Formats: sequence, C-alpha cells, structure tokens
Amino acid sequence: MTTNVSIKSDGPGTGATSATPAGTSRRSREEIQQWLTEYLAFLLDEKPEAVNIQASFDNYGMDSAAAVSLVADLEDWTGIELDPTIVYDYPTVPKLTDYLVDRQAHGAT
Repeated sequence: MTTNVSIKSDGPGTGATSATPAGTSRRSREEIQQWLTEYLAFLLDEKPEAVNIQASFDNYGMDSAAAVSLVADLEDWTGIELDPTIVYDYPTVPKLTDYLVDRQAHGAT
C-alpha cells in the first residue's frame, strides 16, 4: 500500500528525541530508530506503532521533496552532514539507522 506523504509545516515535534539540540551527543540506535519512526508517523498522521519500519520509504509515498526534508531535519537533529540520497541508498528505518550509527562511530560531522 502506498500512501502519499504530506509534509506538515510545523514539523514533527513528536517527542523528547525531536526536541534534543543537534550535535549535542552521539545518538543511540534506539534513539535514531525512534526519531525516524516518529518522523514518519507524523508525516503520515499515524501513531508511531502503526509505522512498519521494515517497509521502504517509497512504500509510504515519500517523494524527493519529502526525502530532502527528512534528510535536512535529520542533519539538524544529528549534527551529521548527509547526502540527500541516503533515503534511497538506505530505504528502510533499520537500514538508515544502521548507516547513521556507523557514521557516528567513525566521527562523521
């Protein structure tokens, strides 16, 4: 099932993880996965529990504009400079989480 993503202008703001200032510390695997799940839930107007983290981002109807917004917000939250194509290279929440954990481990900024 494909759902078109409609980006809300007021941003996710769905929990403590989204309110944490960028670059303050390394994020745990759990924090990253939770942030991504909450972000998708916000965009889809769903509860985080309703998000299938194994589904690819394009299954949720994420177009290039939504992908760029996700990456920009993720950069702000993690303090890591990211390529806008990472959602295509790492197309699920677990794959993108693994990538970000690895980037942090190697001191990426």
